[in-house]
Amino acid sequence: MAGASAGEPLELLFDVQTASWFGVDRVEIYLNGRMIRLLEPEIPPSALVDVRGKVTFTVPERDSWVVIIAMGLEDRNLMSPVSLDVPFGEIQLSRLASDGFGRIPAISALFAPTPTVPDWSPVPPYAVTNPIYIDVDGNGRYDAPLPRPDFCSRPCDPAVLDPEQCPAGQDCLLEEQVCGFPIPGKCDHRRPALGHHDD
Repeated sequence: MAGASAGEPLELLFDVQTASWFGVDRVEIYLNGRMIRLLEPEIPPSALVDVRGKVTFTVPERDSWVVIIAMGLEDRNLMSPVSLDVPFGEIQLSRLASDGFGRIPAISALFAPTPTVPDWSPVPPYAVTNPIYIDVDGNGRYDAPLPRPDFCSRPCDPAVLDPEQCPAGQDCLLEEQVCGFPIPGKCDHRRPALGHHDD
């Protein structure tokens, strides 16, 4: 968590490091879900530090977050030195059917050949950082701009008899102090099943 004031410039320093047998050729930096910088380094896979970067951006008016995504999309940067290309199948039925019907002139004149799909897929390196939170309002925590959806558990106080604390159909769970659906003996392994008594 970093503290910052709205409207001021904030500098983000970062390194992207990889082993010597694969590399990174695309780095995306996101601020609140919007890409603010794209870097396309041309460093050979043998380099251990693929990117040593510095990005400056203006702090938004609200608490924010930054995420960095690094990937290697070029052939030279793939994980093939340590991964195997696993085929999807030795014979693709769509290809077999297309080839068979393509040899019959009456049918091949009516239908275009079925497009084939690759029999294997390369494995690119791909990494995503945890969010770096920026505390703009100074309260020491990240405050999301929108409230939690109704399906998320929200805190509540079981001592307060207020049905508006929780969404319709949910109760304020006594022990957890969050809104939810009490299901005795099913979802809470810490409580004995309904009707079970220790004598």
